[in-house]
Amino acid sequence: MIDEDLKHKGTSGVDEALYGYGVTKNDRILFLGRKYISLCVKLNESGFRNLYLLDSDRDIYNNPNYVSIRYIYQKNMDMHFPPQFFRAIIVNNSDYDEKLKILVADKGIILVSGYTAKSDVIETNGVQQIRMAEAPYLSSRKHCFQKINEIDTTYNFQIVNVDNRMPKGSVPGKLDILCYSGKEEGIYIHSKILKERLETEYCITVNLTDIAQSVQSHVVIVEYHPGYGHFERLSEDVLSLLNQNVKVILENHGSLRKFSGSLKILIDKGLIVTYRSPEIAELDHIERYSILPVLSYKNINIQKPVKIDGIRIGTFGFIGKQKGTEDIISLAFKLKIHATILLGVNPADLGAEKKVLDFERKYGKRKNISIRIYERQISYNANDLVEVLIGNHSDEDIIDAMSRCSHIAFAHRTRLEESGAIKYAKRLSKPIFALDSYQARIGQVKRFSKFTNLTPIRVFKDSLIEALLSYFRGELGFAKLVKSIATIFVKQIKVILHGDYPNAESLKEMQTELFRDEDGLDYLMAILS
Repeated sequence: MIDEDLKHKGTSGVDEALYGYGVTKNDRILFLGRKYISLCVKLNESGFRNLYLLDSDRDIYNNPNYVSIRYIYQKNMDMHFPPQFFRAIIVNNSDYDEKLKILVADKGIILVSGYTAKSDVIETNGVQQIRMAEAPYLSSRKHCFQKINEIDTTYNFQIVNVDNRMPKGSVPGKLDILCYSGKEEGIYIHSKILKERLETEYCITVNLTDIAQSVQSHVVIVEYHPGYGHFERLSEDVLSLLNQNVKVILENHGSLRKFSGSLKILIDKGLIVTYRSPEIAELDHIERYSILPVLSYKNINIQKPVKIDGIRIGTFGFIGKQKGTEDIISLAFKLKIHATILLGVNPADLGAEKKVLDFERKYGKRKNISIRIYERQISYNANDLVEVLIGNHSDEDIIDAMSRCSHIAFAHRTRLEESGAIKYAKRLSKPIFALDSYQARIGQVKRFSKFTNLTPIRVFKDSLIEALLSYFRGELGFAKLVKSIATIFVKQIKVILHGDYPNAESLKEMQTELFRDEDGLDYLMAILS
């Protein structure tokens, strides 16, 4: 029951209850469990834009509004968010744990459902309403039972006010970014963007270096991609810094399962490890980590929407089979629509030039495709459906090419890493769609299970090759190899029989304003402080 000396007002919805406790449509709200999907969707459609829903079902990404609600899979429903990251958490009483308060900002709330205790309820025209205190943060009042009439079901909620005045460190005035990648590689470019954003948005002095001995502060962010190798060097550098009482945060850009034993030792010594999502940490058998998505590309101004006559799809990224470029070309031919494809050459990819030659051999003499490789025009016709530009592309090149497109498309083969290209595309104010993949799910863009009838065959072939390579590298045992191949085969058979694909009508109906751009810097600042 609420104290009699507090003023009350009535509400019949969870949204009004949230408003009454100071939670706004822009605050982060976490739902624990799929039982709250309908409530989460309803709040999303009423204007709440920072909703998260965590569940142990791997298919959680296929639920409604997946481009605007952040669905997250976590096998054991463990919490790996930074401290004080949410303004409100909604959880069933059987799942409630006092540790959840660590994740809630000061003056935030936890709504605990499933209670049957007598609530403070009034009747107005036959509608049950909760009575809610207008001054809920008085120190004399920590808990109150409330009943909320929502979605044709009456839930009893216990409102837990969180006075989270735990000691919280201030944001450091300076820090170092330790990056081992070359200056033209993706991780180095990411590090430069991080440096620029920390300096401009938080006035933090940042020293970007590739040598641990050049570290100048007591906080270091280490940028590491497993493709770089040399984990021994990383391990030695991290251990040396930890022994100097330096706070070390490892921004991990992939799976570290080969080094999970050494990684656990470093974690025990104080290393803060981050993963793009719980799936990758689960693969690595790492239990102590924090979620850290890729940065938003706020160094790129959001482009003004440009009206395009007809449909022209665009795509960009480094050249490679994993990008699924042939599926985008096939889609353009199938729908008889134009496509602009920018393929970059990754200087860290020793096989990049071979990939360029292979692409030229395959498509160089195909009709309806214009190809330019660096400054060399392989084929050209002004009426060709598909335009392919291979080389080194600046931000200006990408923005200019994509500005002439009505949609941006991606056809990644599933890898447990987040796509920087999808994050980049969200700055271009275009509808985005993609072939269903891990990257597309995490990227929260419109997904299709196939682009053409050939897509499932290509995906199966590419996945089969990847599985066999993993087996020969010793990463998969024979039993897991057989299971993996069987799983891939069954999935692609289902796609062949029941999969959906884009058509001209579905592309015309696509919108841009609901795509969510989850910014990793928000997570990083919570970790730093």
